[in-house]
Amino acid sequence: MPIPQKQFYVCLVVTTVASFVVLRRYLQQKKKKLEKEQKKAYLKCKTLFEFEALAKQLMKPHRFYYYDYKAGQGHTFQASRDYYDKQLKILPRALMHVTDVSIKTTIFG
Repeated sequence: MPIPQKQFYVCLVVTTVASFVVLRRYLQQKKKKLEKEQKKAYLKCKTLFEFEALAKQLMKPHRFYYYDYKAGQGHTFQASRDYYDKQLKILPRALMHVTDVSIKTTIFG
């Protein structure tokens, strides 16, 4: 028994809308998961170079290039970079959540 044309179009529209809703929900969940992973990505960075690479990924290009601008030939920038690469040591997992830090102390007992 053939399906009347009107019912066919109704079924087609309902199926299309349902597929759209499922796909949209999937993409929203995927986006949330990716954002959550990106927020914690800085904990894996061990060098200044890794922080900059992560910043380049996450920041808008015009903001990153404002930070990354080097005047002239960049000699001062390179000297600073060399110094920090030698002197600065970032310990993984030493960075911690600091929103609930207490400065409470006890004096004389």
